[in-house]
Amino acid sequence: MNSSATDWTRLKGQRRLYLMSDFCQFSLPYSDPGDVAEWVRQGRDHLYVVRPLRLPSSDGSLRSIWLHGKIGRLLLIWLSTQVVRAKHNSSDPVITLPKSEAQFKRELGLRDTGGQTNIANFRRHLQALAGYSMTVSEQHNSGDQHNLSVENSMLIDKADYSWKASGSDTTAQIQLNPATWQRMKTASIPLDAEIIEVLSTKGKGQEIDIYAWLSRTVFGLRHDPQAEITITWEQLERQFGAQYSRADNFRQFFKQAFEHVAVFWPGGLHFEWVPRTGLRLMHSRPSVHPKSK
Repeated sequence: MNSSATDWTRLKGQRRLYLMSDFCQFSLPYSDPGDVAEWVRQGRDHLYVVRPLRLPSSDGSLRSIWLHGKIGRLLLIWLSTQVVRAKHNSSDPVITLPKSEAQFKRELGLRDTGGQTNIANFRRHLQALAGYSMTVSEQHNSGDQHNLSVENSMLIDKADYSWKASGSDTTAQIQLNPATWQRMKTASIPLDAEIIEVLSTKGKGQEIDIYAWLSRTVFGLRHDPQAEITITWEQLERQFGAQYSRADNFRQFFKQAFEHVAVFWPGGLHFEWVPRTGLRLMHSRPSVHPKSK
């Protein structure tokens, strides 16, 4: 058994962020996939098919605008957190974005490096957020009984953005889909803001994905001290590593990234690598302290 010791000094209090449970179970693209129609990832029990926003280019052809990379993940965390903290309910599912893009980036934990290229890239992610949609399907077969569940969901029903090409500020208001709002409100996973901050300083969001997935999985094991779950390399690759051409390259990357995330787990993350099989997770303390009642 490998129980990674925490060698990172934690603060006395925890700042909570949240991420809707669905987004803890699959990975968005790490880089812009380009002009493709959909992005497919398979979690342990569900198949996720994500579709981009389509906008016309200067020559009139349609191009795909994808939510991807570190910015895409931080936007979803920010949005889930705003909904969980909101005092109103889904009858008014409207979120107003910070007017200053510099302020918005600070709230996301991003450095504001300025420059028109960085501003344009950030605005493309805001556009992609507005057009995000996905289909989630689940199949269960038992004997001659076949069960299929399919859910099509929009993240945002309406978005209004306004900015000047020469400026760095954006006026933006988004109206979430009521079903998505309710799911974010009631089924979001708590995350430690400090861990997210550390993990977002490098890479394109791979370690954020692993941390969010672990947070949800460990939370599911919390009631039984003897609980454990084994995830095969094939399952891990379908969820996290389809961009790797060789399985051994993915396994090397995943082990390194996973063990880096485990360093920050309070009380140690209890796990072991199962030879030729994959990863076994055992009962561990959640990364975020339960709220006192």
